[in-house]
Amino acid sequence: MESAALVTNHNLAQVTTNFQIAGTEDFDSDGDSDILWRQADGTVVTWEMEDGAIERTPNFGIVVNSWQIAGTGEFDLV
Repeated sequence: MESAALVTNHNLAQVTTNFQIAGTEDFDSDGDSDILWRQADGTVVTWEMEDGAIERTPNFGIVVNSWQIAGTGEFDLV
């Protein structure tokens, strides 16, 4: 989007309904928004995006469901 106008349309990979988007942020500081996913079993992964395509998919393992994702941010900024 640019000034409320659609600029580019990208088709992304299909995801099972067990995964929910938990947040978005530029996690790898490359200027592109990335997607944080959480699966029903507690598995947490990100899609690190580059120009509308999935570049990397780091897996952070299983986090017990009693823990909730409270927010996202670029925590590695100096």
